[in-house]
Amino acid sequence: RENVASLTPDTPGRSRRDLEGSHRWIGFAPPSLVYSRAMFRIGNKKVAKKMQTVEGRLACIRQLAADFNTHLTTVPGSILSPNLRLGIALCARDALLKCTACHDDVSERRAAMTCFMPKTRHYDIVADMKHEPRFPTPAPDDEIGKEIETCIVTIVHALICHQDRIDVEFYEDAVSAIRSCGILDAYSQAFAADADGHRPIEEEDADIAARAVYCEIIVLAAISHGLNVAFLSLGLDVPTLPTWDDMMDAPKPSNIRYRELARKVTKDEAYAFAPYLSSADLIRDTI
Repeated sequence: RENVASLTPDTPGRSRRDLEGSHRWIGFAPPSLVYSRAMFRIGNKKVAKKMQTVEGRLACIRQLAADFNTHLTTVPGSILSPNLRLGIALCARDALLKCTACHDDVSERRAAMTCFMPKTRHYDIVADMKHEPRFPTPAPDDEIGKEIETCIVTIVHALICHQDRIDVEFYEDAVSAIRSCGILDAYSQAFAADADGHRPIEEEDADIAARAVYCEIIVLAAISHGLNVAFLSLGLDVPTLPTWDDMMDAPKPSNIRYRELARKVTKDEAYAFAPYLSSADLIRDTI
């Protein structure tokens, strides 16, 4: 975070330390510019110089798209299966231009009015919208479970089309939905069947895992959406994501047990409403 934060242009009235402690790590700098500055900082001036040309920046964006595809097919998820991870990336692209519910004027006006009613739950508003197309699966008759589909589609479509409704309350409702919809079933079973002396999954493990799944969904959707928008805005064909066949050999999830990575999981609402791992608390031998 420190290295990325240092790429952020200085903000009047705020110190460098404030920036490093904030969530505005890279501001609105384009990925190619951030990449260029990073390469310069670590000494790769040849790559940094290449990024200063239009052709170099286009090549950088195309490489980012290729790297994302490689990541999906070769890097295990933290908790989510390969097909769910690809489905999330595809879902993010469908949400931008194809979802009839998110872009229907009538439903938008109704949802906007509902937002001002007392005790409005923004997660429920987005979940109740009739999103189309449905969550992508390898075959039309494949079922991931209605509750899992609703949970993922709600989070992804909220991120892409309804960011103004994502707040602490939305986050907590999404975490609750993740815990109850069945996404964590395989994760729980992995530890119940573990022969290495691990204890069965406990309440705190399940809670942290649900929050990790939320992060995994958000990160995959944001990267896929960012690349999609970059190519669309440039008037270029958007590179395709991997096929379902490509995912057949993708590694299974790591099923990370986060409490075994650190001496403690920090919860400090003055800093963030999500729990986090402090570098000082990490158990280096387990990483």
